[in-house]
Amino acid sequence: MTEPPAEESDDSDQDNAHLESQNIFVQQGDTWKVKFHGGKVVHLKNLQGMKHIHRLLSRQGMIVDAKSMPRESVFLEELPALQLDGDKPRNTMRSIESLDKKAREAYKKRLGELSDARRAAELNSDREEIAKINKETRDITEQLTGSYEIKDAGLGYASTAVRNAIDRAIENISKYLPELGLHFQQFVRTGSTLSYNPPEMTDWILS
Repeated sequence: MTEPPAEESDDSDQDNAHLESQNIFVQQGDTWKVKFHGGKVVHLKNLQGMKHIHRLLSRQGMIVDAKSMPRESVFLEELPALQLDGDKPRNTMRSIESLDKKAREAYKKRLGELSDARRAAELNSDREEIAKINKETRDITEQLTGSYEIKDAGLGYASTAVRNAIDRAIENISKYLPELGLHFQQFVRTGSTLSYNPPEMTDWILS
């Protein structure tokens, strides 16, 4: 009796399986193509925080100084929007009238408390608490940045601006890829220095 020929392995199937499991974080014009752990591919809007996250992914395991982020992109999303007064735009930023010293110090102290609370919430994966902390942080930041000239505020609150931009991006990611949103909440660290440092090396397609 003739034995059947040995079955040949199909390398293309292995290649396809590898492609299916790849993680993707690539900018495509005005959107970002994102995929995580073999899940669906989504195209997300081009928020500034997506660029910050991309930079951290490309420097996985490294410490990044918040001040090294592009100055114009760091602060742009933190500025109050222009309001129209008839045909003339009126800037709502209080560039001349500033908060008194005690108020500024109180705000800065609260930002420190919120930063500690955010780290605790991240450890507990408490997404609802993280969202509350992020909102209060943004509200305080708007008060602080609204009391300085654009130049000074961009220098003084770069780390807060970057953190807020990243928080907004992660919140948006979580709507479509909850697993990735949780992953970033756990392993992206923000502050005066930033990092993306998961316990195991995570491969990303970034371009």
